[in-house]
Amino acid sequence: GQVIAVFANDQLDEKLESLKLAFRDSELNRRLHRRQSEIAKSQAEPENLRKLEKQLAELQDQVDQLVVRAPQSGEIIGRNLDTLIGAYLTGGSEIVSVGDERSKEVRLSIPQTDIHAFRDRLGSSLRAYFPDATVLKSPLSKIDPRASVVPIDDSLCAPNGGLLAVRSVSDDDEDRPATSFELLAPHFTGTMELNPAQSDRVLAGQRARVALRPYESV
Repeated sequence: GQVIAVFANDQLDEKLESLKLAFRDSELNRRLHRRQSEIAKSQAEPENLRKLEKQLAELQDQVDQLVVRAPQSGEIIGRNLDTLIGAYLTGGSEIVSVGDERSKEVRLSIPQTDIHAFRDRLGSSLRAYFPDATVLKSPLSKIDPRASVVPIDDSLCAPNGGLLAVRSVSDDDEDRPATSFELLAPHFTGTMELNPAQSDRVLAGQRARVALRPYESV
């Protein structure tokens, strides 16, 4: 519930004020029509008021969302947060993440060639091997139904020391996430949820290899 960020949108504010004025004008017109016994106009005005009231509620909700609050307890996670101050952002832009050190998950990038083997193990425990010899055993809880060529994290891409083959792409497309790489072949995203004790043993952002069976890296 704590405030994370406050945005300004002058156009939205102006539109809200304009709607409030229109709503007040409609209320005054309804009273005026009643006094002048203009029955038809008096009966039509309530419908206009209901429409304006609905528009006002929708617009007020958008204005309220300009104040971003924490959806859960945790810590703010993000890079170069100072650069966001005074910056222009489009709708849907990610500003920060809110993370809990005792609630982590291992996210898997699964190639299409291996997806059937992993789906057969959905709900079963897999092993995640970390570089410092830490091995965590946890159930594969979820696999996204659709594959994507967008990497789940740029650190997994070969140019950044990862194992995934990628090609550079233009980031001019507003519909794409802010990434400069695209996988050569679509991958599915899987999730292994870690319990609090396991979460304490690893750091957010660490890379690991996940095997279907011990010592077999897939």
